[in-house]
Amino acid sequence: MDFWLELVELYEYKVQDLTEGRVPRGGRRGLAVLRDELLGAPLEPPLLRRLMETDRQYRLHQGNPVQHTRPRPGHGGQSTWTAPPTADSEESRAWEELQLLQWHQRAAAQARDLTLRWQREPEFGHLRVLYTVIENAERLSRPGTQPLAVPPAHDALMDLHDPEVTGRLAQALSALLLTEDGRTRVRAALSAVHAEPFPRHPDEDVLAARIAAA
Repeated sequence: MDFWLELVELYEYKVQDLTEGRVPRGGRRGLAVLRDELLGAPLEPPLLRRLMETDRQYRLHQGNPVQHTRPRPGHGGQSTWTAPPTADSEESRAWEELQLLQWHQRAAAQARDLTLRWQREPEFGHLRVLYTVIENAERLSRPGTQPLAVPPAHDALMDLHDPEVTGRLAQALSALLLTEDGRTRVRAALSAVHAEPFPRHPDEDVLAARIAAA
């Protein structure tokens, strides 16, 4: 059985447990981790449709209504699909889900192309900002966590020269953009980085003080 198919089926079982009042195996935290992994996964359209249908049930259970989806700037042009006139019908919701899938696939491909291009920069400036935005957007979902400053160039903990790492950044970004909450957190993280893009690292102040003392 395909690896991603197994994970989608596992997600379906976990969401079913949750909606029927049972604690899913692995707990709610395990369910959230699995969901984040699948939302950024390179799924084929049929499997992606299954995921989105299950995720719609999950979001409804969590109290996040499925909102009407409109194409966003950069999605590659106007969609040729026309949703049925009855906004609350099952058919209308299916059309909206399909539009979301189409947009998400294009956004993921564009994000991947951008990260590969930015990887050729000597100081990884764009990738460092992207890494920070994604990390801080995810931290905003966990109250009490401190935001991350843009790391210095060639930080060994980031491994931005590794194509697998930049691929995961592209997947994480497209997964965040898939939901309204994720997009809100990305905008907040972008605003914070824009306000102070490359703050002085604490080690720089220590080094400057030692040089002055010498």
